[in-house]
Amino acid sequence: MTLESLAIGSGAPDFDLSSTEDVLLMLRDEVPRNTVVLYVFLEVDDSSRADLHALADRAPKLATKGVRVMALSPAKLPALKQLQADLRLPFPLLSDDRDFCAQYGVEAEVASRRLVAVNRSCKVAWQASEWSNIDQALKDMKSAGVNSESVLTNYPGKVINRLVSWWVN
Repeated sequence: MTLESLAIGSGAPDFDLSSTEDVLLMLRDEVPRNTVVLYVFLEVDDSSRADLHALADRAPKLATKGVRVMALSPAKLPALKQLQADLRLPFPLLSDDRDFCAQYGVEAEVASRRLVAVNRSCKVAWQASEWSNIDQALKDMKSAGVNSESVLTNYPGKVINRLVSWWVN
């Protein structure tokens, strides 16, 4: 996949990868409920550590707006688990063993890191590969209208629970 095929409005590459939460995470399972912000990075270096730490600080506020943060790297799962523990990251890190990073435009000759926002229609809503700090990148994302979708509620679950209670009683 070329970077041109990752244009805004194009379909986001779907993945199913092992995560630091010890589950297989799939993009197609996340996007119906949340806008997903993917931080895709190649190496665990000072820049990626700083970005991940800043994203960890912003993740709770983003979650209230229906945005889920996830990070994707070709690093092995044990190294990612250690990174998650060291930085106390509240979001999963995914171990890319099948070159999804390249599909998101992150490879040695193109870019070493990228932020990609995927909307609930599984389309690329926004992306950036250069930023001075993560706050500026997230501000740019917000001004692009990425996290303006309303948060989904538990309404169907409440209705089902009421129906089950009515049926049992």
